[in-house]
Amino acid sequence: MAGTSVRDIARRARIRVSTLYHHFASKDALYQEVQERVHGQVRELVVSALGQGLDLRETTRAAVGALFDLFRSNRVALRTLGLE
Repeated sequence: MAGTSVRDIARRARIRVSTLYHHFASKDALYQEVQERVHGQVRELVVSALGQGLDLRETTRAAVGALFDLFRSNRVALRTLGLE
């Protein structure tokens, strides 16, 4: 997030800066929303793995595999959690 301007974010999203500010009061508010969404996705994957009724080893394997797939397909999630 550091070094990235709201103008850069809007350009990458192909929207106007004013549109971005219509939905988010600040760059920090946007970042907070993205972070909450990524955390929500991670929680859903873990809860789904836990709900499969598997033993601990298989539950861990299912959760880690799902997280790996999420991060492999979504680099924003990696950056948001500081893993890239």
